[in-house]
Amino acid sequence: PQRFFDSPIPSGPNRGAVLTRERFLELRQMYYHERGWTDDGRLADNC
Repeated sequence: PQRFFDSPIPSGPNRGAVLTRERFLELRQMYYHERGWTDDGRLADNC
């Protein structure tokens, strides 16, 4: 939801930080890559 990108983190060491949609997409791609998945989050054909 859009609110995830609008609201700052309310507490903890990252309090006040805001996750941008661009950063979220970048982190998601890194996660997919580390798991060996395709760019859209599916298992690679070679699995």
